[in-house]
Amino acid sequence: MSTRYLLPCSCGEQTAIDIGQAGQEVNCRGCGAAIEVPTMRGIRELKPAPKPEQEEKPAPDWTPLQGGLFAVGIIITLIALSVAGFVWMKRWQISALTAKPPMPDTTLSDSHLEHMGADRVLDLWKEGPETRGLGDWEKPGYLTARKQARVWLILQIVTLVIAAGGVATSVAAFYKKPQ
Repeated sequence: MSTRYLLPCSCGEQTAIDIGQAGQEVNCRGCGAAIEVPTMRGIRELKPAPKPEQEEKPAPDWTPLQGGLFAVGIIITLIALSVAGFVWMKRWQISALTAKPPMPDTTLSDSHLEHMGADRVLDLWKEGPETRGLGDWEKPGYLTARKQARVWLILQIVTLVIAAGGVATSVAAFYKKPQ
């Protein structure tokens, strides 16, 4: 920025000029009269204009607290949505296992019984299910898969709620207190 000088007017007002205006006419800020600007050598003999005060910087739109809140909210949201996506994939994989398989037909049909003798039927009845190798009761896989699917669903809901909280935190960063 070039140095500015004060050009006096007959009304007592001083007009700020710079060296590039040498030899031209300018209008006085006070009375509006045309004033002849001296040559470059004459301008250097004039009184220098005071430096304009530094313009006040406008207040930043965000405070550091608001910027931090926004960043934390975005990070929470991204992490929670990533976890929710992972949980959704797990639930999708488990949902294929939750269908109840058809039960095998373990009963003897009437046609089988008609061809057997009474002795054989009595022997089958005496043996009972315990002796036919059914063994101990085991929880079916589809019941375990349903329980896992419920747990994953709850986890997904929790992560989506956390993601909503992250979004709310980011939106809260835009709130400005009225002054």
